[in-house]
Amino acid sequence: MNRVVLLLFVLFKTIDAAAIELHPEVVAIQKDLINLSTHKNVGEVFERHQNVLSENNLDTQSRDLIHQFIATYFSFIGLHQRAERLYQFGQSISQQQALDNFTAYDALDEITALAKKNRLLMVNEAHHIPKHRWLTKELLIRLKREGYSYLALEALAKKDEQRINKQGYATNKSGIYMRDPAFSELISVAKELGYTLVSYDKYSYDREKEGAENIINKTFALDPDAKVIVHCGYSHIDEKHKLASILAANLHIDPLTIDQTALLSTHIPDIYKNTPVVFKSDTEQYWQPTNSHFDIAVYWPAQTQITNRPAWYMANHQRQRLNETWCNNAFPCYVEVVNNINEAIPFDRYLWLNPAIPASVRVRAGDSIFVYDKFGKQVRQLNSPFIK
Repeated sequence: MNRVVLLLFVLFKTIDAAAIELHPEVVAIQKDLINLSTHKNVGEVFERHQNVLSENNLDTQSRDLIHQFIATYFSFIGLHQRAERLYQFGQSISQQQALDNFTAYDALDEITALAKKNRLLMVNEAHHIPKHRWLTKELLIRLKREGYSYLALEALAKKDEQRINKQGYATNKSGIYMRDPAFSELISVAKELGYTLVSYDKYSYDREKEGAENIINKTFALDPDAKVIVHCGYSHIDEKHKLASILAANLHIDPLTIDQTALLSTHIPDIYKNTPVVFKSDTEQYWQPTNSHFDIAVYWPAQTQITNRPAWYMANHQRQRLNETWCNNAFPCYVEVVNNINEAIPFDRYLWLNPAIPASVRVRAGDSIFVYDKFGKQVRQLNSPFIK
């Protein structure tokens, strides 16, 4: 198989490899993701992506890949809602199906209570939805005091494992998904808490088996009493066919498997929580889609916005309101928040599309804000403390 095609299949949701013929934009958009750290013409790239999305002659497979790639790019530049709208999948269930005989409970509380009694927790994500990383980050905080000390990451490359464990943060040279500010924050929080990060994924046809062996060799084989969290993509938590099933068989442990992707296409208007929920019956049974092979399905209600950005992302951080004069009144306008650590992932990225819609970025003491025009020319630098 073409090496680029194999990489696409590993990084993104699997499609039919035998029949694929790549549209030129598939590779071009992948390069946009890779080059985001060095190419600041994000506004120009966004407009090109919009043109690609309007094409009517894309074959089904190319369209699927292009939507995934562009959705991921959107998520990296702070356009989280656009990313979610662009690429949806999973089961769409009605409100009646979800709530009949079930009650919504806080997902963090429920998962934490169950994980206390387990030694292996597996949480999945859709790669274009950074809020899924927020859930794992919050679980890391709660479960550290319950004895969890290893975090195995599908997105962590073997070549980066030692370096990130030592320095405590991801860089622009880390894996593609780690360049997302939310994933970078997950890494930093894990290291601040004292977790050992574990790389395990290998781009091969025996991926699940080799991944399981790597996790075991780096955790349970070294520490029989280990408690491990695995953060992976999509179906790897499947307890019948995938990574979770192999770990269970080899370790004789029933992993606690948490899915965040099955309900992506579902909207239940009567759930008014700002945090993810799970549905549990009076008999303590958790709602699951039919024929699923995981323990709990997590549902994310519509999220509160803070200056038109998701509350889960902005809450508990200092915020700086953007000023259209910083962009010389020319839009789209790209904003990055960075510190002085060499090659560190920006703490925030945001493509400001419309000055009529107010927006903020999240900042820390010592950060600088860099502003770029559509073509990638830097038009402003602001250093903390920032202008009110």
